[in-house]
Amino acid sequence: MIWNLMSLSCARNYPKAVLDTEGGFVNIDLSLYKHESLPSGGFRFYARGSLEKKQIGFIIEISKDWKQKRIEDLGEEAYCYWGSGSFQSSGKDTDNFVSLLSSLYGNKNKKLKALERIDADVVGLLDNPALVESEPVKMKFFFNADEDEEFYSEVFINVDLQKKTIEFHEKDMDYRQPLMRSLTEKPNKELKATR
Repeated sequence: MIWNLMSLSCARNYPKAVLDTEGGFVNIDLSLYKHESLPSGGFRFYARGSLEKKQIGFIIEISKDWKQKRIEDLGEEAYCYWGSGSFQSSGKDTDNFVSLLSSLYGNKNKKLKALERIDADVVGLLDNPALVESEPVKMKFFFNADEDEEFYSEVFINVDLQKKTIEFHEKDMDYRQPLMRSLTEKPNKELKATR
């Protein structure tokens, strides 16, 4: 009886995540269960979900300052917004997330440990991330933009506070292995300096 109550409680706290593999891409939508305004003026978002019998989750932070840049090909009213952010570990949930992601990418390794924090350059794609509290925002995160291609990767991360969702969507299949490295390994700066 106690075990059943605990299981029910865990299921409630970890709503079912949605996995979409249309076109061969791996896209995961999780529940946004909490968000905070930071003293810096930025935002922190907590994602969690249950997928393939695993409790998964992570934390996203975005900065408060965004530089507007017009997208030439799309006309005078089309802008992107450049800023910064990070992907952060929430503990075992994030280890489960990167392990599951790796498995969905076709890798054989079973258990991975996520880095505590991975900083990123971020662009709001026609959406201004500064307005995230009032409207959905679609963003692209660039991990290890200054590193060699074995660590450089891109991923779409979309936040919708009204729907309480965070989407972690694949940008390009060629980024799969660099993305897994970005989320689990620190680039070796000394090795890069000797090349």
